[in-house]
Amino acid sequence: TGGIAQANFTLLELQILNFIRRANGNYACVGISSNGNAPDGYSFGFTADGLVDSVYGYNGLVPLTGTNYATGIAEHNNIIYACGYSSIPLQGFVWALDDTGSYIFSFGTGSKAVFSLNMGVGYNSIQVQPDGQILLGGGTLISAQESDFIISRINTDGTADTTFGVGGHFMAD
Repeated sequence: TGGIAQANFTLLELQILNFIRRANGNYACVGISSNGNAPDGYSFGFTADGLVDSVYGYNGLVPLTGTNYATGIAEHNNIIYACGYSSIPLQGFVWALDDTGSYIFSFGTGSKAVFSLNMGVGYNSIQVQPDGQILLGGGTLISAQESDFIISRINTDGTADTTFGVGGHFMAD
């Protein structure tokens, strides 16, 4: 109404952190919601007309399980990739969803790839290369006083691309 798209997902403190326009003309978003506890990551679908995309997920909503923050989103060949992180323990996540927002269970473990690297890892951004490999950008927590930048590259099945950096990851101070 009045140029503002509204939806009621019955979630408290809902925030969209990133979104893309999909190949089908609709939008997919990632964000967080909090019900007074730790935040949870979600993906949301909206039509080009600003209405809930009722065929995306469950009435426009896809919970991204195991995460506190869903921060990045990209699409390649009608596959939607979302990245984020959990805070305790600090782990980076990537999910794969089909064009209806359903989990692609052949990606990672149960549609989710998890990275911790014996230290904390959090991903904030995602890009898909033309060959389908996925680049993730974020940070690592080396200690309470030290963190580094990280870029990871993963294969289309959710495994680390071991030909990139060291074991699929590049870190810099």
